[in-house]
Amino acid sequence: MSKAATASPKSSNHSHESLGSTIITINKTEIPVEIVLVDVSTLLFYADNPRIYSIVRAGGALPTQDEIFDALREKQHVHQLQKDIRENGGLIDPLIVRTDSMEVLEGNSRLTAYRILAEKKSRQNGAE
Repeated sequence: MSKAATASPKSSNHSHESLGSTIITINKTEIPVEIVLVDVSTLLFYADNPRIYSIVRAGGALPTQDEIFDALREKQHVHQLQKDIRENGGLIDPLIVRTDSMEVLEGNSRLTAYRILAEKKSRQNGAE
């Protein structure tokens, strides 16, 4: 489970464990959010994220979720995030998720790092 801040949580059909709510400010606009625990497998990468747009949209076509994951997993900062997540026992900064689509608006690299660590843990558990 990963910590995520979601907008418009009350209208969501997804069930998640609520940890409370807060307000974040983006471009001088206050936005109410709910902090919830979610299964990272339910989250989607946001293909139009400006930080990854040039990586995955070089050919102009809409990338698949796997293509985004594969492109981000090779980035050095994602390797550093994996180390940070292991050392901190989880994510420090929550992912910002659009509730209606479960797209990660902020935190696609953290999502990638977390999923890589989950894959490694799954393989280790399967080998036991």
